[in-house]
Amino acid sequence: MAFLIGFVLIHISGVKNGSLIQQITSLIKVICFVALIVACFMYSGVKLNPIEKNNSFFGIGILFGFFKSLQLIIGTYDGWYSVCFFAEEDKNPSENIPKSLYTGAILVILIYVLINIAFLHVLPVASLANSHLAAADVSKVVFGNNGAIIVTVIAILSLISILNAYMMIPARILYGLSRDGFFFQKGTAINKGGTPIVTLLISSLFSLLLISIGSFEVLFSFGTFMSVIVWGLAYCSLIKLRTKEPNLPRPYHSWWYPWSTIIAITATFGLLIGFIYSDTKNFIIILIISLISYPLFLVLNHRNKKNK
Repeated sequence: MAFLIGFVLIHISGVKNGSLIQQITSLIKVICFVALIVACFMYSGVKLNPIEKNNSFFGIGILFGFFKSLQLIIGTYDGWYSVCFFAEEDKNPSENIPKSLYTGAILVILIYVLINIAFLHVLPVASLANSHLAAADVSKVVFGNNGAIIVTVIAILSLISILNAYMMIPARILYGLSRDGFFFQKGTAINKGGTPIVTLLISSLFSLLLISIGSFEVLFSFGTFMSVIVWGLAYCSLIKLRTKEPNLPRPYHSWWYPWSTIIAITATFGLLIGFIYSDTKNFIIILIISLISYPLFLVLNHRNKKNK
């Protein structure tokens, strides 16, 4: 909560300060991950046990665990598309955003795959499978008793970087909704530093509320559900927009449209069904929040049409 309040003050001071903090924390996080990977590969004190075979792939427990693990994986990789929310603040978005998407996604995949390989180099699969925090157990083997401290520091630095990024995104989404008449008109206010100040404060207050009522695991699950739902809606919006406005300029290409989009919608729907099966309780909470917010959308949409 203290970090959240601190980042609110930083972003109130201006966009450049928030951007600088993001670049610094991201660089430090990458350096820490690379150092951990190198340390794991340099360690050679454990002989791996053979992997036990299990032919019950289609068992209910395996299926449940698969979707639960996939939910965590998607939550880990989520955010690769966040640069899109800053398109208006980029001098050359049609060129810079695709580059950022590709390079960012490839870099994140490379780092996390190497981390998994490095962990498997230190500990056998059975040990990692039974571990509550694999990184802590691996670090304890590699670094000794100081391993837990090292992992804690890396985790804090990683969370600081993530928190700073997600401080900027909701404020810009609400700013766009306000400008289009789907949120409060005061949400279009921007301070001298270029920060959408009203929407930043609103999103921060909502974040404080979520922090006070939920654990990290619950909030992580909420975020994954919302990400998958938003993905699906974005893909559907692409089809609708290309049908409704076929002559709009399109600086971003959608390869193999519409089949690529239909495949993405189908895959997203399958993921959502799997997540609902493995985490029904949190999905119900998300559904309730959505139903509560829908009347507010109707009121603001009616007011927008009335003003036109």
